[in-house]
Amino acid sequence: MLTLEAIKAKYRKRDASLYASEEYLNSLALLYHDNSKFASWDLMRQGQLAEQMNNPYINERASKPYKVHPGTQFFSFEPYAAVEANLYPDAHLFELQRNRRSVRKFQPYSISMNELYHLLHHAYGITARQAGEGEAAGNTEWSWRTVPSAGGLYPLELYVVVLDGQIPKGLYHYCPERNGLELLSQKVDAAAVEQATSASSFVDAFKASAVVLTTAVFERTFIKYRERAYRFILQECGSVSQNLSLNAEALGLGSCLLGGFMDEPVNDLLGVDGVFESILSVQYIGKNENDNNT
Repeated sequence: MLTLEAIKAKYRKRDASLYASEEYLNSLALLYHDNSKFASWDLMRQGQLAEQMNNPYINERASKPYKVHPGTQFFSFEPYAAVEANLYPDAHLFELQRNRRSVRKFQPYSISMNELYHLLHHAYGITARQAGEGEAAGNTEWSWRTVPSAGGLYPLELYVVVLDGQIPKGLYHYCPERNGLELLSQKVDAAAVEQATSASSFVDAFKASAVVLTTAVFERTFIKYRERAYRFILQECGSVSQNLSLNAEALGLGSCLLGGFMDEPVNDLLGVDGVFESILSVQYIGKNENDNNT
C-alpha cells in the first residue's frame, strides 16, 4: 500500500504543473485512488475472493440487498406499475438527455404517487428476477435493477422526503422488494431538510415537491471487492442520479443534484450511522418555476 509521501514522490517526477502542487498531492482522494488500483495480481486475488463467496449462506444474504422496515405504514406502487406502458409515449431517451438541465427554481406542485413510482422505480427498481443456479445457490433468487451493480450486490438505498404530494408529508424509504414507500417519520419537513443540507443556497428548497436522498450500505460491496468497492459504489450512485434526472425530465418535472450538503446532519436526519451506511447524494425534485403546463 502506498503512503501519501510515496504518492507525492511518484507524481512530482511526472510534471511541475498544477497537478503536482502540494494542494493536490495532499489529497486523501488521490491516496485512495492510487491504493485501489488493480494490477494483474489483484485481479487474480479478486477472482479467488469471489469464488470463496460462492456458498449458499452468502448467496442468500447477498441476493437480498435492501432494507425493510416492518410495522411501518406502507404505500404501494403496484397500481401504477400496471398501467405504465402508455403514459409517456413522447419520452424519448435521446431527447430527454438533450433537454436535461438542473432546475433550481420551483413552483408549488403536489407530486402524485404515479410520478413517485416512475421517478423511483425506473431509477433503482427491480426489473427482473432469476433463481440461483448450482449447488451453492440454495434458495437464492437474484433481483436485477435499472443500473449496473458490481456483483449484483446493489449497495444503495433511496430515501424520499415528500414535501408536497398525494401522500402525507414526511420521510419515506423506497422498498424495491415490495415496490413502494415505507413511512419512517412525519416529523421531517422542508425546514429540517434545508437545515441539514443548507440547500437554500443552491435551490428553492421550500417550493420543491420532494427530495431523494441516496445512501450506501458499504459492506454489501466491500465484502467482495474490498478497497475497489468504493469506486464501484460511486459509479452506481452516479447511474442512479442520472436516472432520477432523466425520469424527472420525462415526467415534466425538474431536478437538481446537490454536492455541497453537510454529511452528518443528513445522516442524522435519515437515522443512519454515517459509517456502515452513509449519505452519498441529495437530489431536489419539483415543478420548474418557468413551466406553465401545470
